[in-house]
Amino acid sequence: MLQKQGQVRPGDHDIVAEQLGRFPRGLLGVARRCRYGYPQVIVSRPVYSDGGDPKVFPTLFWLSCPYLRRIVAKMESEGQVAEFQARLDTDREFSEAMTEAHQAYAQERTGLVPENVVIDLKKHYPGVHSVLTGSGVGGIRGRDGIKCLHTHLAHELAGGPNPVGRAVAAQIESIDGCATGQCRRELHADARFR
Repeated sequence: MLQKQGQVRPGDHDIVAEQLGRFPRGLLGVARRCRYGYPQVIVSRPVYSDGGDPKVFPTLFWLSCPYLRRIVAKMESEGQVAEFQARLDTDREFSEAMTEAHQAYAQERTGLVPENVVIDLKKHYPGVHSVLTGSGVGGIRGRDGIKCLHTHLAHELAGGPNPVGRAVAAQIESIDGCATGQCRRELHADARFR
């Protein structure tokens, strides 16, 4: 069972907007904070409507910490997505653990949607319902693929279980916040975040 989402504190929307470079859409909570108290992983609203038919935002857990995002982007540029994919293709235990992670992710995402909405989606929007209840980490449709490492790390930091995210976290020297405090200094330099 994943950790319960933390409440959004005053100023979190602005901090996450600064972290991401855009205002967060559908911010429901903060799944994890760094040692400085800033959001590291946010929880996004799984179902939304922009005036038309309902849509699913399948990436429930979003890595917002700029420090972690930079490190993980470097890992991806070094070919680690392909390395994890190869491991998934050859390591049965790893593959089974990843299948469980996809299922847990889908259950957590579906659990954040009111039951009457889930029933309505199933009846009137079966494709949307299928994405909500059936897609895995970050909305991945197949159980035999790796999406971006950011989504896997976010899932693990939110309480997992995610074997890819766990392996990525093990490679990061200071998962609980940048060792230099650079993100803290940058955010505190902006009067909006004091």
